[in-house]
Amino acid sequence: MPLHDYHCENCAVDFTDIYQKYEDDPLTKCDQCGKNTLIKIFSPPTFFVSQEATTVGQIADRNAKKLGRQEIQERSLKNKDETKTALNEAKKEMNSKINKMSEVQKRKFIDNG
Repeated sequence: MPLHDYHCENCAVDFTDIYQKYEDDPLTKCDQCGKNTLIKIFSPPTFFVSQEATTVGQIADRNAKKLGRQEIQERSLKNKDETKTALNEAKKEMNSKINKMSEVQKRKFIDNG
């Protein structure tokens, strides 16, 4: 429900943040003086407009944010690659050890882990 503001012309009291639908009739009776002298105060709605960067500072801020995001992505990809490389090396090392084992040692390794 939207908020409305009212002002009493008789006693100069302001009423703010009154919840009221747009379809409802405006209030007229003042709670302070009891007279029908309330008028509705119209104020512009609050909204935010996002626009393209127009100054060098805004462009620099936007680029810094993008660079930070890109740097994080590059680091995570690098970490993934390093993890894959480490796993592949560990597999190669394990296979090398297994290939050097005798049949009895291989059987023991399989049974015991």
